[in-house]
Amino acid sequence: METKQEADGEKIGIKVSRRDALILGGTLLIGAGLPGCASYLAQTTVTVGDPSDPAALPLAINNAYRRGARDITVKPGTYVLPATGKNSIELSGWENATIHFNGSTIIFEEMDHRPVMLNGCTNVAIEDAILQFAKISYTQGRIKAIGEDGEGKYVDWQIDVGYPAPTDILTNYNAFNVIDPNTRLFKVGTGDCHANKAALIGPRLYRLRQFTDNANGAAVGDWLVCRVNSKTFADMRWWIYVNPVGSIIQLNNSRSCAIRRITLKNGGFGAFFETGGDGGHHYIDCRVTHGPKPAGATEEQLVSCAADGFHSIGTRVGPIIERCVWDGVLLDDCIAIHGSLQTVIRAEGNKLIMESGTRIHTAENKFVMESGNLGAGFAINEPVRISSSDGFFGQARCIAMREIKTPDKYLELTLDKILPVPAGAKAGNPERCGKSYKIIGCTLGNTRSRGILVKADDGLIRGCAIEGCGMSAVSIGPEYFWNEANYSWNVTVADNHFRHNSLRNNVNADGVIFVHGDGTIGNRNIYITDNTFDDNYCPYMMNIGWTDGVKIINNIINAPSPLPLSNPGYLINVHDVRHVMLSGNTYTKPGVSVAQAVHIGKNVEEIAGNDDSGIRPLE
Repeated sequence: METKQEADGEKIGIKVSRRDALILGGTLLIGAGLPGCASYLAQTTVTVGDPSDPAALPLAINNAYRRGARDITVKPGTYVLPATGKNSIELSGWENATIHFNGSTIIFEEMDHRPVMLNGCTNVAIEDAILQFAKISYTQGRIKAIGEDGEGKYVDWQIDVGYPAPTDILTNYNAFNVIDPNTRLFKVGTGDCHANKAALIGPRLYRLRQFTDNANGAAVGDWLVCRVNSKTFADMRWWIYVNPVGSIIQLNNSRSCAIRRITLKNGGFGAFFETGGDGGHHYIDCRVTHGPKPAGATEEQLVSCAADGFHSIGTRVGPIIERCVWDGVLLDDCIAIHGSLQTVIRAEGNKLIMESGTRIHTAENKFVMESGNLGAGFAINEPVRISSSDGFFGQARCIAMREIKTPDKYLELTLDKILPVPAGAKAGNPERCGKSYKIIGCTLGNTRSRGILVKADDGLIRGCAIEGCGMSAVSIGPEYFWNEANYSWNVTVADNHFRHNSLRNNVNADGVIFVHGDGTIGNRNIYITDNTFDDNYCPYMMNIGWTDGVKIINNIINAPSPLPLSNPGYLINVHDVRHVMLSGNTYTKPGVSVAQAVHIGKNVEEIAGNDDSGIRPLE
């Protein structure tokens, strides 16, 4: 016969052993929060969940925490959580707790909200689960014909059975990408291609017209893939920040949380997503991969994530990402870490009048990131880093701030010194860009754009294998176009293996490692050491600009630019830089697109090395 404690435990989804129920003497669950009960639960593993009643799982997890449990185990199995119009599993204000999913698979039918949301949590860990959206936010199909008629050139695209066949394929932001049928990865020499006309000419068969040049390498039998979830991807420059649906796990305004051995499938935007707060989260042995074949499909999925594989915005301390793997095809950057920029309207002495953005929430000027808040997170006694495309750069400390609500809404910052800031300059807070991030021992790539895109200070990228990026494998520096901060100081890229990157390989190729800015020397102390480059398609292995303090040391470059797909370029290209050290770099078998080993461009000051060029051929 079960005890009353066991029966009450089952009612709220907590499994209490007969022994534990007897030890507690009737106070565990019917005592409703008695101090002794909470103390016991805090030291005991509590099991929740029943795969035969999956909808009860989120409440059971939260009930266990409310009653004092801090070590929670989910009963193994497969849980299909129904759509509810809200986040599926939301942990709010949790502290010092762990959820062990025990290898369970959780499938989420709610597509417009977060499957898992940690909101305002501290030192919370989740581990050992497969988390999967029930549907996919992309589609795939084969090229059946390439031709020309009286209306011009066309491509006939047959969507694979079982994959979405939307009627509005061109109505929102969309880019088609070509997938090689042999490698099932992005096809070398192709990139984003946009069709300006589309007509349904047969069952699941589209005729696409006016493709851009990046499709010129496509052939009959290749796949085309593109995003289809119009709500998720309606306006990539705005929507993903205002309400970034499509992430499977989000950590919002949280601190020192851990995500261990979690596999994400059918990701949308930012499979892993962290926003605001103190950050400092740790992601260990995680994986982003494609999900199972959709119902009725005969072809396996190509795409693992319809946008970024990992996205971090506005945290005080950046993530530690360790031994994580991204496979399949990603339709945007693999890892992105950054803050935000705000535009200066005008300067008045030591005051900056800024566009609205950062919101002041308390008398202590505490900054909390909210949905729709694109602000830089300025705060009293924190730095303001300012730059402009016409060459201005400066940094000061914020000593006061206030909102000006009339006639328009602005933010006024008072700085600790006067700077000659031009109107239209961009300003950010380098303390809110994810500084001190570490990306260690990860395997990633297979992305239409960048492998790692970082815009923060004090970073480390070490021991990673990065292969098959359409653009740069590593990109460092701000992007005014996306309003993303900031110029980066003190970043080390060391002991990595770069292979088959810069697949687009066009005349505007950025480089396998690309250090960039927007018109001023704002990056500092970028160290690129002991990396190996194998068979990368772009002639630029390292393209470095807008930086004070560069060390390029002991890198090995094998068979660069093996295919004649690009205008001639340089293995190492530097421009608009100061204090450059080139030393101990070697290369072998440069392809026909390599004009010379090193190019010293405009505005280069103080370049040094242990030989004339800092790079030599290795016989």
